[in-house]
Amino acid sequence: MGRQAGRNLAGAGEEYTHTPYYYSVVFGTRYEAVGTLDGSLETVEDWVEPLERGVVYYLDDDRVVGVLLWNIDDRTDAARAVLTEDGPVDRDALIGRIREEAS
Repeated sequence: MGRQAGRNLAGAGEEYTHTPYYYSVVFGTRYEAVGTLDGSLETVEDWVEPLERGVVYYLDDDRVVGVLLWNIDDRTDAARAVLTEDGPVDRDALIGRIREEAS
């Protein structure tokens, strides 16, 4: 981000398209947040084990804008792929989409 900011200050005029991401591990619980997670957004929950392991999708105007991976490993790229899709989302099709290949 810093490199691109410096280039833009020098007149490059480049768009910054990095998808926000963060993760944490607290007392053995791992979560990864990709994109925009906001409590005011509509959510679609896809739990393997309720409140223990699953995926929560955050929607804005019928489009996925954020994904929370709760104790789901190695699926960050799959979450980013969902975020890049255009058009209205089929909420039913989200169920099982990311967690299918999760360990």
